[in-house]
Amino acid sequence: MPEFDAYPAWRYHADQPPRMVDDEAEDAALGAGWFDNPLLQVPEAPEPADPAEIKAVWVEVGELFGMQVDKRMKLAKLADEVRARVTELAEEFARLKAVADGQAHVS
Repeated sequence: MPEFDAYPAWRYHADQPPRMVDDEAEDAALGAGWFDNPLLQVPEAPEPADPAEIKAVWVEVGELFGMQVDKRMKLAKLADEVRARVTELAEEFARLKAVADGQAHVS
């Protein structure tokens, strides 16, 4: 049975194109995140988001859409209310567009 040659070999990364390495030194120089099997490309977990930062974005979006936001509101409720407001405005826009296109009458 023929011997298996470890190099040259392909290495795979979640965020980089595949690379050919010719020896152990090149392999080691690639650093962390490289695998010898493309199915093992596991991206590193992102940093968890800060809930206060997420809430600040929802508050800003709500205010941009004309809402008076109670900043004491819990994040989930705030997000639901902002989504509802955006949906409401999208529906109103669609209604006004239909009127402007002559496909509906103002009610």
